[in-house]
Parts: sequence; structure tokens; C-alpha cells
Amino acid sequence: MKYVKYNGRRESYYGCSNPGRLIMGQVYKVIKKNDLGYQTNYSLKGVDGEYNSLWFDELPTYLAFGKEFPKVGRILDIVRQEPKNGKMYLAHVHTTSVKEVEQLSANTYLTVTENTLYIVQVLF
Repeated sequence: MKYVKYNGRRESYYGCSNPGRLIMGQVYKVIKKNDLGYQTNYSLKGVDGEYNSLWFDELPTYLAFGKEFPKVGRILDIVRQEPKNGKMYLAHVHTTSVKEVEQLSANTYLTVTENTLYIVQVLF
């Protein structure tokens, strides 16, 4: 499972689909990866065609904990694990707006925001 954000690039060594179908800064879910040797193309959920992987930046991913269930359109007040100097630390953050939520278990959610992918465990 990979989420990427379109960075506006348009060059391609091998042919691929028209980048005019993509929206700058939009987050997309990669549903298929096609390795062509000198270029890797992505198939994206909800968008026809294949697109050069260099046109996208992968979203950073964090394990996080919170007291509220993630909801599309809202921000989250969470604590996330962050690596620093080879160690893990907890950092309190307010996310950007939630774009997509998928329930993974009774209290764990895959949560996609404008800039980041979180695996959020809701603590009761």
C-alpha cells in the first residue's frame, strides 16, 4: 500500500499517460507498479492510465495514537512516533485535513491527510 502526491513533473523516458489528468498536490493511492527498467509507472486509484513514478513524492508514514476517531474533512490531535538520531520519540501534532480513512481493526485506522499517511490507534 503506497500513497503518493503529484509534484507536477511531466518528463518521461518511456511513454505513459497524459499528466493533464493529474492534479498538482493531489494525493493518490498506487494500485499497481509497472517496472520498465529505466522508468517505473504507477496505476492510480480513480485515474485511468499509467504515470511515471518520478512525478510523485511518497507520503511520509507514521504510527500514531489519539483519543478521537479520524473523520474526513477534520484535523486530528494525535501523538506520533518520530525517529530522531536513531531513536524513537513521541511528538504531539495536529494533522492537516483528513482526506481518506480506512478502518483496519476495531480501533486502528489508516488515515490519509493532505501531507502524511498515519496508522492511528484510537485509545479509549
